[in-house]
Amino acid sequence: MRSYLTIFFLVLVIHSNAQNIILLEQDTVSQVNENVDISDDFITFALDLFFKNNTNDSISINWKRELDENCPLEWHIVTADQLITYVPWINESQIPIPMTPIDSHFIVSHVFYPRTVAGCCDIKLLFFLEGDDTNPIDTGYYHIEINADDCNITATHEAESGQFNIYPNPTSTILNIDNKHLIASIEILDINGKLYHQGTQPLSSQIDLSSFPTGMYYLKIKSNTGELWIKKVVKH
Repeated sequence: MRSYLTIFFLVLVIHSNAQNIILLEQDTVSQVNENVDISDDFITFALDLFFKNNTNDSISINWKRELDENCPLEWHIVTADQLITYVPWINESQIPIPMTPIDSHFIVSHVFYPRTVAGCCDIKLLFFLEGDDTNPIDTGYYHIEINADDCNITATHEAESGQFNIYPNPTSTILNIDNKHLIASIEILDINGKLYHQGTQPLSSQIDLSSFPTGMYYLKIKSNTGELWIKKVVKH
């Protein structure tokens, strides 16, 4: 009887650990604004990233944001989640967001005040379970351009990723990449930003993930025309 109970407990643990906690249906949101009047200090542009609880459990999450160095120092960037709106220099949530298994359509909004200064800005938003601020469970990206034609796009809408094909995903060994453009560079990073692969690839290529730890990764592909795509890849 003791042996039966032990085996049953181990099966439950394995099943629980196999459940992926992923909040974002869409990894990135971007907006390009050209020839707009930004003479008013208080004109705003808002980008919303939607997320929901895709687990079978009630969870509480926190977020942290990282502004890229390309963001103009003159801009004010205000972050708002379901519970509170934060002033520009607060870069992490102060109150955990509770979510039941049926919760959906939550929003983290970034409101950009360019303050008459043209430019572009990239933001990374990391989500954490309450009580664990070292292991992100998902990551989202924002990119905005305002009257700037020389910005390098570092995040694109998920729909734009149709210009290349990645399969199989998830995979335990080989990841195939078929692309309509020549690839200038390719990187694979884990959700903590650790680089696992870097190189250049032809139109069609294969990457062996056999030695990668099990988990979720971000595939970043830059074409020879300067376009950049970000795609989630799961190694099991």
